[in-house]
Parts: sequence; C-alpha cells; structure tokens
Amino acid sequence: MRKFIMVTFFAGLAAASVGAALSAGQRSVTVMIHPEPGFYVHESGKAVLTAEGDKTRVVVMLRGEPRGAVEPIHIHEGVCGHINPTPKWGLNSLKNGRSVTVVPVSLETLLKGKYAINAHKSAKELGVYVACGNITE
Repeated sequence: MRKFIMVTFFAGLAAASVGAALSAGQRSVTVMIHPEPGFYVHESGKAVLTAEGDKTRVVVMLRGEPRGAVEPIHIHEGVCGHINPTPKWGLNSLKNGRSVTVVPVSLETLLKGKYAINAHKSAKELGVYVACGNITE
C-alpha cells in the first residue's frame, strides 16, 4: 500500500510539472518603453505581451511617473514618433506605473503589423505623449 501511495504521489507530481511547463511555454515578447523626447517627466520601463490564443495579455510596468498619476495607455497603429493618434486598442490606465489588460488581438497580428504602446499624460491631456515603445520581436 505504501509503495502504491508513493508511486501515485510521484506520478501526480510529474503531471503537475508537465502542466506548469506547458504554461511556461507560452510565447511572450518584451517591448521596451522609452520616454518621449522633450517631456519633463522621464517615464520608462517595459511591457510584456503574452499570447493567449487569439488574445494577448499586456502587462506594462513603468517607473518615473508622477506620484498618484493615473495615465491612459493604448496600442496605436504606427511607430513611436509617427503614430495614428486614434488608439487601436485601449489598455487599462497606468496606476502606480502598472497596467494589465487582455486585448482582443493575437500576438502574431501585433508582431506582423506596425504598432506601438503609447502612454499619455492624463485623460484631460491625451495629446501629450509621455512614453512609447514599438511592438517588435
């Protein structure tokens, strides 16, 4: 009986390890986000984009934002310095420099096109860009 319990325990442990390895095998891309030139606050950091089937999880982590700021952030068509001002996909606003959003587009689609993640100064000042990163591999 003891041998059966040990074998069952190790078989379960092996199955859990395989499941964890499959989860860890999801495709991710890191996008470096840089401050916009000429803006007085120098926000920078990264976004990690992880494939979730036909959707993408976008986790943004920035440092350097004003204390207590809530900043809109979006995915725009184009590249930093030359983006379409109308957002393609909205992300949850940055709070304490962090945002987590699942967008309804595959990671492959984002990588095939020309897209950038763009942070704005505030909801009232959407035209003031504070940080940007191009989505590339």
